[in-house]
Amino acid sequence: MAARTNVVRRVSHPVSVSGPYDIIQSLGMAAGEGQFGQFSYNTTIGFTDMMTGEESNIMVRVSAYGSETTALLPDKVYILHGRFIARNEDTAPIVYFEQDVTLHIGDSPTYMSSLANKVAVNGLGIVINREEVPGIGLGNTLQTDLHVTLRHSDYDNAVSQIYP
Repeated sequence: MAARTNVVRRVSHPVSVSGPYDIIQSLGMAAGEGQFGQFSYNTTIGFTDMMTGEESNIMVRVSAYGSETTALLPDKVYILHGRFIARNEDTAPIVYFEQDVTLHIGDSPTYMSSLANKVAVNGLGIVINREEVPGIGLGNTLQTDLHVTLRHSDYDNAVSQIYP
């Protein structure tokens, strides 16, 4: 009978995102990968700040395995679906998207004011903080907002070290 190795399985609570992304800049393919490889791009996730009513953007890097023929183009808007990873350091979050379900929906100028609050986020995690906060709803009515902070972890394709 073969000996069993004790392997500690890491907990994974992935966060999935899906929605429109305006590609700002192509960062190219990772060096030395040949005809196919990991392509990366700079983009943002737009949202409306609930306190100020102003539109804000979070800079993110999106990345997928593909070829030159499947590469995304700057100044175009695509529907992307992938895993959102925000590391515990001062770098932009990364979305590893699925190249097979990417959909080009138009040129950037067509969507300049309508991309806020269009990216959906789904995920599992451990609730580490829950807070009820007074807020203002539709028609300037008072409401109670629930702010929940989740701790999640996910496998990062670009990192070979283990972070606690």
